[in-house]
Amino acid sequence: MSLKTFDGSISKRVWTKQERKRLKLDAKELRSHLKRPLRARDFEHVRLPNRTSHAIKNQALRMGLYKPTRVIQPWNEREKHILIVLARKRELGARGIKKRGFFSGTNGQSKNDAPSWRNRSVDSIAQKKRREGFVDQQRSLRAKIANRLSPTQKRKLRSELVKKRNLKSTNLLAKEYGVAPSTIRRYRQQWGIPWSWHQAMALPETRAKRERMADEARERSVAVWKKRKAALFKKFERLKHKNKEKGTKKKPLRNCSKCGQDWPASKTFFAPSPKRRDGKIIRTYLRRSCRVCYRHQ
Repeated sequence: MSLKTFDGSISKRVWTKQERKRLKLDAKELRSHLKRPLRARDFEHVRLPNRTSHAIKNQALRMGLYKPTRVIQPWNEREKHILIVLARKRELGARGIKKRGFFSGTNGQSKNDAPSWRNRSVDSIAQKKRREGFVDQQRSLRAKIANRLSPTQKRKLRSELVKKRNLKSTNLLAKEYGVAPSTIRRYRQQWGIPWSWHQAMALPETRAKRERMADEARERSVAVWKKRKAALFKKFERLKHKNKEKGTKKKPLRNCSKCGQDWPASKTFFAPSPKRRDGKIIRTYLRRSCRVCYRHQ
């Protein structure tokens, strides 16, 4: 049995009779002073030579000087299978699993039947996910090294949001406090100080974001129309060669004013343009641009 002492050395001594007696007396004094049953954290104030606080708490537990508040509940095979399905396939977090009613101690069975899973806390589910390797290590590392606001900074941020209501943008506040913009938005929602629609639209970053998204949508639309236009031109070429192979009466070719290609002068290639008089169609002309260019102009 090896124990690490306060000075870092390793002690292989077992607990002697005098040490156990001293620990028992200290526990009796603590119980008389606190006037309640002892807990594990109460033994943090007990000091013994060459014994760590963890060793003292473990020995006190073995001696029955306090009762553990946490009951160890091993995971059964059904619970492990459910956790694999929820964590790996559905990609749910510990809070999401608990919120959906899993591991709550009941599963819809009768009171006489034993539940197939136990009531487990969010920390227990998260720890089991971590042990089984269902946690994204990069995300966990980012969460550990993330900058978090102190109580003083939270009070300062809240007073700034309340007094100077929404004068600063979310990104500017995030840079000032060294946190992510999502953290500022979460505190706004939590404290009941959200942006109104008009205030959000008046921000320069909102306008820049709308312009950027409009440009991206325009580029995607242009790319889609170019692809469709190329497909229609191929279709027109096939129809043009098909008409030549049939040997029917050839129609005169008509030059498109947009793409500059020659197509047969028919309604298949050029859209009709009716001429009206007194609300009636008196004649129908063919447009100068082909159907592809007229549709995608």
